[in-house]
Amino acid sequence: MNKQKSTYLLVVIFSIFFLFAANKIATNEYPFLRSEEADSLFKATVVSVQPFDGSAAYTADSLAFQAKLLNGPQKDQIVSAMQPLNVVVSSIRLVETGDKILLLHQPGSTPGEFGWHYIEHIRSNAVLYLAIAFAVALLLFGRMKGLNILLSLAFTFIAIFAVLLPAILSGKNIYYWSLLISLFIVVMTLFITNGINAKSFATILGCLGGIFIAGLLMLLMDAVIKLTGIVSEDSIYLLYLKTNNPIDLKAIVFASVIIGAIGAIMDIAMDISASLHEIKSKVTQADAKTLLHSGMTIGRDILGTMANTLILAYIGSSLSVVLLLLAYNQSLIHLLNREMVIVEMLQMLIGSFGILSTIPLTSYICAKLFTKTKKRTR
Repeated sequence: MNKQKSTYLLVVIFSIFFLFAANKIATNEYPFLRSEEADSLFKATVVSVQPFDGSAAYTADSLAFQAKLLNGPQKDQIVSAMQPLNVVVSSIRLVETGDKILLLHQPGSTPGEFGWHYIEHIRSNAVLYLAIAFAVALLLFGRMKGLNILLSLAFTFIAIFAVLLPAILSGKNIYYWSLLISLFIVVMTLFITNGINAKSFATILGCLGGIFIAGLLMLLMDAVIKLTGIVSEDSIYLLYLKTNNPIDLKAIVFASVIIGAIGAIMDIAMDISASLHEIKSKVTQADAKTLLHSGMTIGRDILGTMANTLILAYIGSSLSVVLLLLAYNQSLIHLLNREMVIVEMLQMLIGSFGILSTIPLTSYICAKLFTKTKKRTR
């Protein structure tokens, strides 16, 4: 086994060990995704739908249907269930024959009352098929590089959903854990996709510098504009989720800004680092000043599209909320001072600041590191 393969294997093993250990630490005080309700949820296929029959167990606000259970001790049995219609009918999807759904089993105390209740349509299967199609396309196009990208995406997904989120719910320091996970994602992604080399080290240092500046700016703005962290009704639910150790909502805003900016910061740092590394390999006499100037020029060309990418991503994710606020707020000054809007603006602006600061940092680091490495090899 050559040195490159052994270091790659070492990075993968370390990532697995880190995620396993971090998950144990993050979940030791919180039963993450362990609910008694999960034992009462069953997959089913709707076999027939019947209109309201006037029985005492039902009202006109429910739809009765029969479904075939797909898992559990009663698998393949036909059960009678109900779908509540206590919301605007046009805003929900009524069950139809052939639909794959989730049922909650809650046996009723009244004779004749059905104990099976509609929870949700099963939509994860379609998303899973789309994810598989993406993975196949990535492997066909990227080959070994595509496999490395898939592996890094899997580790990133696990780091967020199996480490960071449980750490937040269990009352850990959100600032510390969000920065730790950010560091892991940056280092792991670049080492797996590009190997352990000068280009990766330069990119990592540039990324960490941009993340550090974005974090400092977020803390500064938090102190200046006095955020509460309550940006929606969901925030209130989080606040009272653990009354003995309330979740720090302001820290969640900090984490969302940092995590949301990592991708764009890594992208621009890698673009600059790869470009300067290629320049140095082709023009061996290029000095640090030349590389720095080239890096700044490349960064200016990338900056416009990267900032737009970040801003449009945040606007797209919150479009429904913004439309609702515009519809119900007649005063522009009131709208612009809503904490929900302020937080979205902070995410866009601070993320863009992180991208902006990454350009000179990465250019300077690459200029110094690449010329120094070249001198040593000589």
